[in-house]
Amino acid sequence: MVVTPFMIWGGVTYYAQSKQLTDKESKLHELQAQKAAVQAEKTQLEQKVKQLNDNEYISELARQNLFLSKKGEVIFITPDGTKK
Repeated sequence: MVVTPFMIWGGVTYYAQSKQLTDKESKLHELQAQKAAVQAEKTQLEQKVKQLNDNEYISELARQNLFLSKKGEVIFITPDGTKK
């Protein structure tokens, strides 16, 4: 009779703690996935920063997006919107 309440208390405690452990493990896996995504984005942004520090890359962006040209170069805009 004395042991039964302790067994029930131990079982309930074990069940509650195992549920908490499972919840925390799933949250850990979710956060690790988020961390991996953020690290991938960070790597991509660092690469973009390196590119934006390159004058040749910036000039190519300006030529593509702003239709700027080099000295002596002529840009023709065709009716379908593509550059040639």
